[in-house]
Amino acid sequence: MEDLGLGLDELPGWDSVQLLAVLVILERNADAQISLPALLEAGSLESIYQLVHA
Repeated sequence: MEDLGLGLDELPGWDSVQLLAVLVILERNADAQISLPALLEAGSLESIYQLVHA
């Protein structure tokens, strides 16, 4: 899990389509709406995790 702290733009193969896929998956599993701007500001998988579990 060494990649958790990397910036999203540093993840191999990462692109904006994957970010949207993550948003859809998180909203379905969390049964809550997640702000796209907040997700964009998160910047890393670790920050996204913290955002969802706040």
